[in-house]
Amino acid sequence: MARQNRVLGTFLIIACMLGATANAFEGDIVYSKRQGEVERELRLSHWHASKKQVAEFDYVYTEKGKQCQFSVTGHALADLESEGVPTVFNPEDANGKETDQIWTFSDKSVLLTLPYDARKLKKFAYFSIEFTPEIRKQSCTKKGKNLEAAFGRAK
Repeated sequence: MARQNRVLGTFLIIACMLGATANAFEGDIVYSKRQGEVERELRLSHWHASKKQVAEFDYVYTEKGKQCQFSVTGHALADLESEGVPTVFNPEDANGKETDQIWTFSDKSVLLTLPYDARKLKKFAYFSIEFTPEIRKQSCTKKGKNLEAAFGRAK
């Protein structure tokens, strides 16, 4: 039983390492979209695996409108399950058909969702940040509990 647990533990560590490096991207990935008078942009850069083989990257989210300008930067880490394996989801569409796998990254009050398959990283991204009074005041988004932005294909 102990040998079986060691083998399983080793497998999980290797799977985590492969996930962190196999899904890597080089350079920057930039998503942008316009909603009304507000231009939104999400830039991802410096993807790498940490010493613990956890996928991580830097991000910059910006909003620009006639009456507002808002930006938040940070460093996001892959969300991990208790075994140290990246949290990967298999969402379904409205017809119950399985869609592309996604994984989540977080940094303080920010949540980012990206395709798990590196070949599809430029396909979409989702950005969410919990509003604090300070963030709400600066943001172009004045209503709602959180600031949320879903992006389609990257540039």
